[in-house]
Amino acid sequence: MDTAAVFRRHVSVWESGRIGELSSIIDKSYVGHTSSGDRDQEGLGLRIENFHSLYSCIKFSILDQLVAIDRVATRLECTAVENLTRKPVHMWGMNLSVVRQRMIIEEWAVWEISYEKVN
Repeated sequence: MDTAAVFRRHVSVWESGRIGELSSIIDKSYVGHTSSGDRDQEGLGLRIENFHSLYSCIKFSILDQLVAIDRVATRLECTAVENLTRKPVHMWGMNLSVVRQRMIIEEWAVWEISYEKVN
């Protein structure tokens, strides 16, 4: 599996919420860097669970993806429905992941969210 495919599997876990699949793509030494602080593999799983408690009808799209040896940079968008209000949301993100031996070992993620009308 190539570097980009590993990241695409990671996105599919975010979309489906099947966190049991994380151990096949996220290394035990994983560190994720976000604006709210660093997280380990367990923290990532908790974040995905929390994401699914807040949103439904989740759909991710990869807009651009660049690979350089063991790094993959990805620009994404996500549409979802906020569970509490049933309003649509639109999110845009950028992610840089380091992949070694078909496992993500480190990543930096930045997301923006809009509650404006989603097309």
